[in-house]
Amino acid sequence: MTIDPKSLRNADGLYPDDIAHILENANPEKKKMLTTIGKLVVSNTRYDEGQKWLEDVFQEYGTRHEATAGLFYGISGVGKSTILKRFAKKLGGPFPTVSGRISRPVARVVTPSNTDLGAIYDEILIALDAPDLIIGKLNDKKHAVMTQLCLQDVKLVLFDEFTHVVEDRSEKFTKKLMRAVKGIVSENVCQVVLAGTEDLPAVHQQYSQMRRRSGGDLTLTPFDWEEDRDRKEWREILEQVEYAMPIKPATSLPAKATAERLHKASNGVLDHLMKLLFRATAVAYDEGNSAIAGQDLWQAFERMRRGKNKTPNPWPQPEGRTSKPRLLAPMDDEPSNLRSTGRNARNEDDL
Repeated sequence: MTIDPKSLRNADGLYPDDIAHILENANPEKKKMLTTIGKLVVSNTRYDEGQKWLEDVFQEYGTRHEATAGLFYGISGVGKSTILKRFAKKLGGPFPTVSGRISRPVARVVTPSNTDLGAIYDEILIALDAPDLIIGKLNDKKHAVMTQLCLQDVKLVLFDEFTHVVEDRSEKFTKKLMRAVKGIVSENVCQVVLAGTEDLPAVHQQYSQMRRRSGGDLTLTPFDWEEDRDRKEWREILEQVEYAMPIKPATSLPAKATAERLHKASNGVLDHLMKLLFRATAVAYDEGNSAIAGQDLWQAFERMRRGKNKTPNPWPQPEGRTSKPRLLAPMDDEPSNLRSTGRNARNEDDL
């Protein structure tokens, strides 16, 4: 699985405050080190499973009388968006055709928070590179969407962050939106995947008519330390991560005791693991340490768990530390691009 720098962002597309602050104020050497962590390539069976499931959904296009809609869900940080992005990048095109038209087999749509149906249609048209068609009333946008899906030969639409329609809006709105999605499926325009958190199955409870269109679901889960295969793969992942880290750990990451601590600290979620190691690398660099020690990981965990998270720190508190470390210097009043909610900021490829 490729973990790119944007994977350090939260589900809202923003970096956590302290990570944003670190990136803003890092000198070139430090920033290069931290960017290295954000570009690690990690072997991951869950990534492979997700890619295979999406491939199966994609290949079902045109083989049935009716198109289907599958759910792809799991807790935040298990890698859903990374899997969707890379699948769309691999098969999404756009590809030129002999007729001179554009073929876009896969389109990934990011569901905005506190959305409405018009905004969903807008996002679909943006994903289809047709923003100039975002005009007129709701029915005009619907017609533009359905037309473009056919013209561009879209076989699969991936709705990322779809749980927003359950979490942010009423049940009445969810039913209305699901009817619109059902319209795309019912007209056999293309296959649909709805991706989101573990609350996503509620869309079937709130709009049961979609269940019969289900082509099967996939749940991504964190790594379970009590499962032999998961524990073995977790340690293999840590071995790959350690090899690529710009500042090596004082104690080998895949060593059983350290691997278990890292699992406890991250709950077996790769996103949490990478953010923890990102912070620990920043701490070690600032302290002038040649290796990442237990005290660096302790401090990184304290930064990660601030707020209501009362999970015990897996590393012993360093001697002389009687309270949590001070996280950040006061932030400047000038807004940071790293905290921008604008589309351009969310789509940046650089740090």
